Amino acid sequence: MSSARAVLPSLADSFDLLAPSLPPALIPPALTSELRQLTRRLAPLPRAGFEVRLGSSSRVDLQQWLTTRDHEPQILREHIRRAGWSGPTAGRLDEFLARWSDPADPLHVACAELWLEFDGTAQIASTELPPLSLFLALAAVDGTNRFQTTAAMIAALIGEGRAGFSRMILERCFDACPDGALISHVGLMLGRPKPSVRVNVKRLDGESLPDYLSHVGWPGALPVAVGVFEELRRLVDRIAICLDIGVAVSPELGFECALDGQPPADPDWSAFLGKLVEWGWCNRAKREALVGWPGLTTPASSSASWPAPLIRDELLQGADRLSAFERRLSHVKITLGRTRLPEAKAYFGYFHTWLRPPLDHDDIGHSGIDPDGRKEPSGRPIDRALGFLLARRTQSGWWRDFSGVLSDDRRWRAGASDEWVTAYVGAVLAGLASDRAQRAARDGWALLVERRPPGIGWGFNRLAPPDADSTAWGLRLAAALGQGASPPARRSREALNGYILADGGLATYRDGALGLPSAADSVGWSRTAHVCVTAAAACLGCRPALEFLRRAQREDGSWTGYWWEDAEYTTALAADALHATPGSADQERVEAAAVWAVGRIGLDGSVRQSAFATALCVRILNLVDDPAVTRDHRRRCIAWLSAHQRPDGAWPPSARLRVPGPEVANPAGVESCTSTFDDAGVFTTATVLMALASEPA
Repeated sequence: MSSARAVLPSLADSFDLLAPSLPPALIPPALTSELRQLTRRLAPLPRAGFEVRLGSSSRVDLQQWLTTRDHEPQILREHIRRAGWSGPTAGRLDEFLARWSDPADPLHVACAELWLEFDGTAQIASTELPPLSLFLALAAVDGTNRFQTTAAMIAALIGEGRAGFSRMILERCFDACPDGALISHVGLMLGRPKPSVRVNVKRLDGESLPDYLSHVGWPGALPVAVGVFEELRRLVDRIAICLDIGVAVSPELGFECALDGQPPADPDWSAFLGKLVEWGWCNRAKREALVGWPGLTTPASSSASWPAPLIRDELLQGADRLSAFERRLSHVKITLGRTRLPEAKAYFGYFHTWLRPPLDHDDIGHSGIDPDGRKEPSGRPIDRALGFLLARRTQSGWWRDFSGVLSDDRRWRAGASDEWVTAYVGAVLAGLASDRAQRAARDGWALLVERRPPGIGWGFNRLAPPDADSTAWGLRLAAALGQGASPPARRSREALNGYILADGGLATYRDGALGLPSAADSVGWSRTAHVCVTAAAACLGCRPALEFLRRAQREDGSWTGYWWEDAEYTTALAADALHATPGSADQERVEAAAVWAVGRIGLDGSVRQSAFATALCVRILNLVDDPAVTRDHRRRCIAWLSAHQRPDGAWPPSARLRVPGPEVANPAGVESCTSTFDDAGVFTTATVLMALASEPA
């Protein structure tokens, strides 16, 4: 038997794989070496995070987080004993982990995640627990006193007698949360000279922020805080407020800023960080390094040997699973009151994941549904769908979708859409007889009006040029809210007229808007009429568009689109526009579309197991003047949709957006077209909601 000491697993097993990807601008090589030494002393949980200052400081803090899955609390407990960590903090952490891993203990449910943050890279004795702070992600559990539960967790981790903070102020932070806001995390800042408690508050807005800060006793300047909040709110999707509590509330105030997507797929990260550079809060080299961090590290791309435990797990997973580490940005925190200028920190990291082959259309149509298709949560489908859509707004009020996971590099080059998707969802909600829906639709319209200069229309997202489709849906939203004659809508309508081509159809982009080298490079997007875009604009009373649609209907009664693989989308919009005209010939066109739609419906009541296509066929059938003719078909479709609604009120993403190259005039049969689904399910759910709401009485 060999007398050599066994090498025990540690966080370094995964850190060594990711170290070559760490940008020197964020983590200098000397600090990488120190971090590697620290990771060799930490538990073998294959994920880690880094906190870096975006100014001149090179300090880096290391984070490791745990959940109750895969016996992670027990893994850390075993590591504490194996490493010989001693002292009161190590003992209480071990006791907390024992309770947290017990499903019968209230702490098991109350704490969603536990984060260990090791402050700096100080060298200490190997048997000592490295200096750390602890962060608890609080689960939103109904029927519990969240303050009492949180206080119990804090006491379990640091003891009743050495809290170093005011319990009364902490309780006030919970009680002061307005409707919809909540405390999402608490942090025990044990590594500081004066221990304190960090409180993170989510879902405050510009109106409720001053009252909240005043109520909890924050001593800073409220106008400054609100001003910074409003500036940041325009750039990001969510902001959490961070307070530090000792014997009093600290004058420091943090804003944790997060975006839903990841670069390079989501260009909003680049725009947000660029603003921080412009304001002098971020080093330009660090901005570029952050934008370049997200991606994948796989066995094929790694220069280091893949850890043996992961190789073993991959063999057990099967041939359709590939072990990988995903690199992600988490958030950027802006802190007021610590230095003369606001201080910015970025939080990024990696975690282990399993890659799978791309899902095909049918797989996505079934995802998230019970195998028997019979389970249906309580409540009307319309109400549950509305609840889902209202909950899916960003903190600023936008709806986002189509972040676009593609099969090869998993990146959607255009970034997620907010303007187009918000206009579409808002137009759907504006047609509902619900005060909540109407308010959300009005908020969406206000965001659109605020986002762009007057009279240029709207685009796919904030960085994309204006386009006819997004502008048409913005105008449809305005019309549904009774704002069609408002100055912003009138001027945008004038802009929409600029997309009309000689044949009466609308191109998506204006000539020259894409900045391509030659006109031939954009002939498909800016010089070709797109039936789907034309159909979206036709209901606004655009006569050339209506004439174009009459000529474009196919012999089978359908219309095909440019951006959509589902002809049901274009056919539903075109039929809807023609149904609003008084001409009998147009009603015959609508009836022909309905006959086509009936032929698309399968025996199970669905169209190719797609909630998106099925709902659009329902929308078409609802346009027939005699509902009895199509009643049975509609009922079968609606029964299928009801059975396949998810517990959260959504339907599985099934809106397939096709993206031909800008030079492609006719995408039919073009293999080079990329496509993506509405991965958030927002677009599909809004489409189903629109169909159900239009159902004849």
